[in-house]
Amino acid sequence: MENEQDLADHSENILRGIAYKFGNNSHEYQMAGRTRKSDRKRIVRQSVVLPTI
Repeated sequence: MENEQDLADHSENILRGIAYKFGNNSHEYQMAGRTRKSDRKRIVRQSVVLPTI
């Protein structure tokens, strides 16, 4: 279990380094297994219009 946590920490550090060096919108960031910032789906909230009486 400790080895899995060490591996997860190491992977996170590598991904953080890739994001620092190339940016989180880069092809390298995507190749490391993450989603590029520009490819993330933005949630659009629509306001509800209440009928007037």
